[in-house]
Amino acid sequence: APGEEGTVSEPEIVNEDRQLLPGSYLAGERAAAAPISVTAPVAVTFGDGNGYDVANPATSVSSSGHFVNASSSMVSMTNLTCEDAGASTLLEEAEGAPALEAQSLFSLYPGGDASKAVDFGYGEEVRTAQPQEAKDFMILADGRLDCTYRLNLENAVVKPSAADNGMSVKPLVNITCTFERVGFYLKDVSSGYVNSLDEVKAQAEDISANGEASEYWNTYKSYIADESTYECKVAWGDGQTYDVRVIGINHDDKADGSGKQAGLTFQFKNLLGNSKMNTSATNVDGWGASTLRESMNNGAIWDMVPVDLQKAVTPVAKKYCPTRTSTSVDDVTTIEDALFIASICELTGDVPSGLGSAWTTAKWLNAEGYQYEYWERRGVTGSNYAALKKGPESSPASITRWWVRSVGPDNDATFARVDTGGHPFYSNDTTNLYGVCPCFCL
Repeated sequence: APGEEGTVSEPEIVNEDRQLLPGSYLAGERAAAAPISVTAPVAVTFGDGNGYDVANPATSVSSSGHFVNASSSMVSMTNLTCEDAGASTLLEEAEGAPALEAQSLFSLYPGGDASKAVDFGYGEEVRTAQPQEAKDFMILADGRLDCTYRLNLENAVVKPSAADNGMSVKPLVNITCTFERVGFYLKDVSSGYVNSLDEVKAQAEDISANGEASEYWNTYKSYIADESTYECKVAWGDGQTYDVRVIGINHDDKADGSGKQAGLTFQFKNLLGNSKMNTSATNVDGWGASTLRESMNNGAIWDMVPVDLQKAVTPVAKKYCPTRTSTSVDDVTTIEDALFIASICELTGDVPSGLGSAWTTAKWLNAEGYQYEYWERRGVTGSNYAALKKGPESSPASITRWWVRSVGPDNDATFARVDTGGHPFYSNDTTNLYGVCPCFCL
């Protein structure tokens, strides 16, 4: 119905929870949607109090809707495509305006933030669009993203002949939104702000360059002190999303010879599937020659790292002793690692005395790095190590053994590992299948 003469009434925001379209129409659209995409019909009604007033045309018509992510991984919209489903017959360009096919007749934006709008139309040149930033359309696992759909009528008008007093649905376009798993994110619980991988990488580089003067230093210090204040996850190539935690700030030396330290070190909270340290029972040449290290840097485990994270990871110089019979720190050497596992002293600090002669004389055990801040804050020591107990991501309470980077000082065929009580001063045959707890730096 027309509004008052000379005025334009702001159109009502229609909530998608109200069924705007016939059930059969919606069912057909949903059936046509690809498994990794969402196809949403965009339609308009006239004359029912929720539609467009032909007598008093507005410059836009908006309605609300939402996406629900029912998966166990965070996702983000990466692409949007549009197909004409009636817009070309219901609309016409305004006098002197570009042809309809050239116009971005529609917009989709998160919440009510029109500054993040993805603008698109049905013409060949405007039918495909991407978000300004992928994070604008990120949805947490089991989360919901409220959005606004907008019909842009600055340069187009609705044909008066299309009005039928709200008796029928007028399809305009079908839009297909494609979502992909997000490889890595860090969410600040207090603010609700979700940091993308690029943002965390930039923050890590700022910490690396400026140390305690970095504006991000105190934030990450607080994360290490209280991990309930943030959530960090990585989507692995095995289909599992893993929880990760910050364990060090400016802790690991970059391997590029710059003399700088990597700003942030991360470690999985739980374990990947079981792996052998070596395919044969030997610890000769230590971590640097191990099958597990090869897999984590050039093989099957590295291939499961999300591509964006592979590019963002900062290789670091990790220390290890290749000779288990050594009694000197002089035999400790370094190797460049993108992914790695912790050494004993990086978990517990100094190895205590009283473990047996082989462990006591292996002075190099205290020279394979130094304790990460996270484990130091948790009070982990050579005699207080229960916090090191871990299980697989799918069942964290199912505590199991997991490998560390240090060779077993008591046998030529063993590496050290953490047992089911968190005790790290045991060693076992390298061909055993134990859990892997990856670390990486940004």
